[in-house]
Amino acid sequence: MNKNIIDVIEHNQKASFSGEYTFPEVVGNLMNARIVRYYADLVGLEKIYYGVDGSIYASKLPYPNPPQMGENFSEKEIVEALRAIQQGKIDYAEFLDRIIKAGTVNYTVFIHGKQAHYIGAKGEIYIEHFPERN
Repeated sequence: MNKNIIDVIEHNQKASFSGEYTFPEVVGNLMNARIVRYYADLVGLEKIYYGVDGSIYASKLPYPNPPQMGENFSEKEIVEALRAIQQGKIDYAEFLDRIIKAGTVNYTVFIHGKQAHYIGAKGEIYIEHFPERN
């Protein structure tokens, strides 16, 4: 992946944690940088980004104090965290705290597919389709 795209990725990741950018803004910026999907490993605290050209870039999450992983996968708690962040009630770090406590071990955002898959340790899955934008 070229340096310009890596700069976009790193800036958007930092802006997510600082609250500067919302999820739709990050997705738009990554799409413009020709990123098709990204995988967030919430155990290894890393994100892997995939470009349209097959290039890959891995980045550590700037997330120094993650909570303990929840023992059971809770779709209800994941959905509650999603609605809270969509409504601007919580920031990205709080969102991660909540989905980790809800048993999410990783998630993948499919930018072109307009959906995100949240996965539990036993293979449980919750699929969130991006909300329609007016």
